Amino acid sequence: MHVLLIHNPGAGDEGHDREALVRALTLAGHAVDCRSTAEPEWIEALSTAETDLFAVAGGDGTVNKVFAELAGHETLVTLIPLGTANNIADTLGLTAGSPEELIAAWPDFVLRPFDIGVAVAPWGRETLRRDGRVRTARRGVPARRGKRRAG
Repeated sequence: MHVLLIHNPGAGDEGHDREALVRALTLAGHAVDCRSTAEPEWIEALSTAETDLFAVAGGDGTVNKVFAELAGHETLVTLIPLGTANNIADTLGLTAGSPEELIAAWPDFVLRPFDIGVAVAPWGRETLRRDGRVRTARRGVPARRGKRRAG
């Protein structure tokens, strides 16, 4: 599998090593391209990469940024939790084990869709799904994306 690793070198206690992650991915049989969040072109790589899987190595802030950029993208994404709290990875059950153990377990992972945001306002609640569509929880209220028209 071709993996684009998005690595945040400043995540958590910074006791993790980009080269060790690339080595673990390679030993697991994956072809790897790596981008650091410390480099400005990492965001462009998300939209231009031809990859089978995005692997996000960082904490909750990194995950939030990457998932927001990937909204509407069809490529699979997984997490390698390296942050301090790792709340998102914990919610998804991805905090048990080392990064190497998580990578080795990828063939057994279960694929599931996820929501990347929920907007709650007096007129209802709307959820932005990973596929870029908005799902509304209130009937009769059209789900809107983009700018509102003046007037």
